[in-house]
Amino acid sequence: MRRGNLALLCGLALLARPLCAQQPVRGVPRSEWAAYTGPTFACRDGSGSLPIAQLNDDYCDCTDGSDEPGTSACANTGGRFYCANKGFKPTYVRAGLVGDGICDCCDGTDEYARPGACTDTCIQAGEAARAVAAATLSSVLGGLQKAQQWEAEAATNTGKWDSEIAALKVSLIEKKAAADAIQVEKAAAELRESEARKEFLEKKAAEEAAKQAEEEAKAATAAGAGAEMPSGASVEDSGAVASDHDLSYPSVDHHPDEVGPEGEYPADDYIPPEGDAPYGDDPHLEDAEYRARYRDDYGEGGERFGGEDEDEHRPWSEGDDEPNLDDEPGDDEEGRGRRATWHEEDEHEAAQATETDEAAPKDPEAEALRTKHREAMDAIDDLERQMRELESKKTVDYGPNGRFEPLSRECYTSALGGEWNYEICPFKNAAQKGQSGGSTTIGNWEGFADDYKTLKFTNGQHCWNGPARSLTVSLECGAESEVLSVDEPEVCKYTMRFRTPAACTQAQADAAKTELDALAPERVHDEL
Repeated sequence: MRRGNLALLCGLALLARPLCAQQPVRGVPRSEWAAYTGPTFACRDGSGSLPIAQLNDDYCDCTDGSDEPGTSACANTGGRFYCANKGFKPTYVRAGLVGDGICDCCDGTDEYARPGACTDTCIQAGEAARAVAAATLSSVLGGLQKAQQWEAEAATNTGKWDSEIAALKVSLIEKKAAADAIQVEKAAAELRESEARKEFLEKKAAEEAAKQAEEEAKAATAAGAGAEMPSGASVEDSGAVASDHDLSYPSVDHHPDEVGPEGEYPADDYIPPEGDAPYGDDPHLEDAEYRARYRDDYGEGGERFGGEDEDEHRPWSEGDDEPNLDDEPGDDEEGRGRRATWHEEDEHEAAQATETDEAAPKDPEAEALRTKHREAMDAIDDLERQMRELESKKTVDYGPNGRFEPLSRECYTSALGGEWNYEICPFKNAAQKGQSGGSTTIGNWEGFADDYKTLKFTNGQHCWNGPARSLTVSLECGAESEVLSVDEPEVCKYTMRFRTPAACTQAQADAAKTELDALAPERVHDEL
């Protein structure tokens, strides 16, 4: 039956109403045609009713615009026009776009008033959309399959980590026991080494003391011989002899109570050993030899003034200011020069003592045991580090069923061109890297957000006179992990789109399949 005759029957006889129910209503999907049958139409918002003849008459009778689904008359009420788009997928456009001279529907039905003005492109659009939908479904299914593999690996890894931790604990006990045993051997060897070194140093010190005594005796003899100057000797020569005079000997000025007649020291202060030759008549020689023996008996520091009679022999009392030897009355350049020489000699002797200690022999066994113990402790440190890493992994949130854990072992860099590259290392940090070098941390791992749809990196390096940098990563499902785009919508606040299998879910796979099914030619045919 021709469409014109069917319309005539619907208008003339109520008996034809069942047939009218199948009449297309412009701008309305087939599933809603039944609402537009009968002699009257009731506005959907309940604002009134009108004769069916006033449907799509380009006049807005209902306040919600439901009586004008196929015209632009009710554009201000939020009305919509339905595009059937045979060969593609149905869609809606705003009522205000109907009849505006622009083809918004791929089948051109929104410009019904100008037949032929629009070319039907739905077949081509449908083919392109089906290709995209098929690729999307394939990518989602591939990503979901990999995500499920990662979940299985995560379950295996958790058990593996537990086993490794248990094995490390056993190994750690063994390593510590071995290190303790080495420590005992090392301590014994080092004790033997210490005793040998002590013996060596004592022998060395005795040799040095003997050598020093010999040198001082020679110096004293030379000083005594120089006291008898020939008649042609100069004052400078006399001063030179005086400069060699050992000023560590207590002076007459400092110890007047110990000075006898004619400035001589009392004989009872020093008793020469048996067999010593008499001093002779030379006071200089006597003084030099006295000082040499004084050092041998009392030491370089002059301990003679210590002990119970210390206060009796001190040249100043406790309450007095200590005399400044660098600024004594009558001091001259020669005297200051002698004191400088003493300081240099002290420093030299200290250096020699250090060299002597370092030159002391080291026990090869002790050295070997020290090396062995150090290696044992390094092995213990390494085992403890491995245990800490494994224990830390067990506490990290790797997403549902641990599916994001493989991302923790990789870093991903943008390959988008431009001056900067951006790198994210999930569960660690993110960085901005210049093409010519240099790197800036734009965030440290904070965690997931939005039900595992977002990664958050915060507390990066501070911007100059600004906030700390941060990065928000939006996750998208895909068969491979890759950076899709990077933006900086606010100063030092970055956003990134990142595709990864870990973001794929069964719900996304179902939605992708539904989308492809909706574009199937047979489904489109059924709808129309």
